[in-house]
Amino acid sequence: MISQPKIMPSPRELWWRVHVLTWKTPVWQSLYSTLLRLRNKRLHGFIANRDTELVIEAFPRSANTFLFHAIRLSSARPLRIAHHLHDVIQIDRGIRFGIPIVVAIRDPLSAFVSYRLKSPEISAATMEEIYTSFYRHILAHHEKILLVRYEDIIQNTDKVVAKILDLAGISPDQRAMISTDAVFSAIDA
Repeated sequence: MISQPKIMPSPRELWWRVHVLTWKTPVWQSLYSTLLRLRNKRLHGFIANRDTELVIEAFPRSANTFLFHAIRLSSARPLRIAHHLHDVIQIDRGIRFGIPIVVAIRDPLSAFVSYRLKSPEISAATMEEIYTSFYRHILAHHEKILLVRYEDIIQNTDKVVAKILDLAGISPDQRAMISTDAVFSAIDA
């Protein structure tokens, strides 16, 4: 019998595996925040802090970017939004600081296929582990989180954004009407 060679996981896959195992621990969250501040100032700017007005998070490829730009374009004033870490640290910090939290959810198969197209080095098993661990954490705090379905974000953008802006304390007179074309243009830019 011929044995199959073991394929070493990519550095990105290893990162996710370690990350998922440790991301709920306070020590890791402090270390992760410090690592972002030192190594990736752009991403560190996305982390929830005391000045943040809204947290938007999700498993990758779940309309996080679309929702972020739709909210940003709909608010007549700039909002301080923590987003795009795809990490439970955002949820924990949002809860700790009393920030409204919105989490997008997409069915796993569609999310995995989309993520795999973008990041083929991440195995399906690791994606499943990330997804399951992330949403299990969300469910543990569901009463403090607005969970929004991917389909609603894409098909009923105005209603979803209005609900989120209400949550963030943005009154109707501080809102602008947007189109999905405007959102896609902002994403492309």
